[in-house]
Amino acid sequence: MEMGSKFSKKSQKNIVLQNIILISLAWLLITFMLITSSSCAKLIQSDLGYIKIVITEYNSGPVVRDATVILDTKSGKISKKSNDSGMVIFENLELNSAYKVEIQKEGYADTVIHILSLHSSINLNTTLRKPKFDPAAKSNMQIGFSLYDSEIKGTKYVNDKDEVYRIVQKGRIYIEAWAKSDNVKISHMYAKLGNPPGAEALTSPRLYN
Repeated sequence: MEMGSKFSKKSQKNIVLQNIILISLAWLLITFMLITSSSCAKLIQSDLGYIKIVITEYNSGPVVRDATVILDTKSGKISKKSNDSGMVIFENLELNSAYKVEIQKEGYADTVIHILSLHSSINLNTTLRKPKFDPAAKSNMQIGFSLYDSEIKGTKYVNDKDEVYRIVQKGRIYIEAWAKSDNVKISHMYAKLGNPPGAEALTSPRLYN
């Protein structure tokens, strides 16, 4: 009886030990699955970005609340209103894609920003300007531009299907731009590579890459 009791206790210890090993293996498997899922989630999130826009009045004015901000994507349009801080944010946006931002509010001229390719999340500070001409007047404005390697226009750069110009050579870039309007006099045109030209002062249209 005493030997049987010792054997029974030994068997119980082995069973308990086996259960502990199985529980430990199960815990390691769950932990591995959680880490793998987290890594996949981070990988997926790394392919997404955001566009944050802060809107103020032209010439260092106050923030503009309740402005309608429309983001034009390849999947459709998303419309939001600027908050009390003049801010709007569009999240979970596909990177390396083109976007167009339209900002509108009654009593102000529209601002339009073309994002030729969203390489990473960006923060934009832009302005709305009160128009100096009759707001009821309608204008069909057309704007176009071409990029060349020099003023002699030896090589003309062509954009791809996403409207992105891929320029690998170093040196100057010559921009030839034109604009016409039915009833609005155009006095100045601005172009800048890298960020919106005069974001703190100028209004639309702009090119952003």
